[in-house]
Amino acid sequence: MKRRLALLCCATVLAAMISACGGSSASSSSEAQPKEEPAAQETATEAVIEEDEAEAVDAVEESADAAATQASAETTAEAAAETAASEDALEATIDYVQKSRAISEIDFSSLPELDESKKLDVTEISEDNPEDKGIAFANGEMYEYAAFLCSESAYTSGYEIVYYDPSSKVLKMLLEMVRFDKSSGITKDDIRNIDIETIYPGFYSMSCTRAQLYENPDSYDMVVAFTELDKAANLDEAVRAGAITIPDYFYGCKVNALTTVDSFRQTGAAELSDYELTRLNIEP
Repeated sequence: MKRRLALLCCATVLAAMISACGGSSASSSSEAQPKEEPAAQETATEAVIEEDEAEAVDAVEESADAAATQASAETTAEAAAETAASEDALEATIDYVQKSRAISEIDFSSLPELDESKKLDVTEISEDNPEDKGIAFANGEMYEYAAFLCSESAYTSGYEIVYYDPSSKVLKMLLEMVRFDKSSGITKDDIRNIDIETIYPGFYSMSCTRAQLYENPDSYDMVVAFTELDKAANLDEAVRAGAITIPDYFYGCKVNALTTVDSFRQTGAAELSDYELTRLNIEP
């Protein structure tokens, strides 16, 4: 483009010199040309400007195309990461050892006094504050879940809830809840005297464990959870402690939550709908 502008300038200068040095016929001819030369020069200038504008538009379009290509590549990478996580999860299955039945069969009269530091904190659930109902271990994250009634007796019932990532289906959290009917005569002090480590080995030393006792108007809910199991260190803690068993386990593997859900179904656990959970005042 610079070369074309230089040529245009040279042609203009040359034309001026010929006009100045030419004969009378050239002079009379040059007198007839002034009205045409500016028009020709203006046309050439406009052509150069139009070409510059076209090149600028092409540059913008190329930049937009590059940005679109980069965005597409990032989206593809994210999708590939989710697919990889899902495929890794298929390499491991889980056999969660249900403890709710063991808890419900405890003979409270034979329990030794537990150290106060190991006793569960109690949260009172009031009918006047229904928003307080629920299990406070989700940390604001969005999960999918499946809930099951796994054991039931005259005064107790045991529930298991499997939480998993909506996209990859990787297991995120396992929660066990045992409900004690107050009409049984069992008190919150009885339940707080349960040493959880006798049921979940190494419970107090693990960073992924949570436990709480909720007092409802007619019952007590003892809740035990293993959280953030999609993190290798947390899953490893639970496996090494024997709280969770995984065939062919290896450090860093992901657990397929749908396989876990199927294992509960195969053991005869009753799957609960959202409506049934609401009737039970359980809000995962």
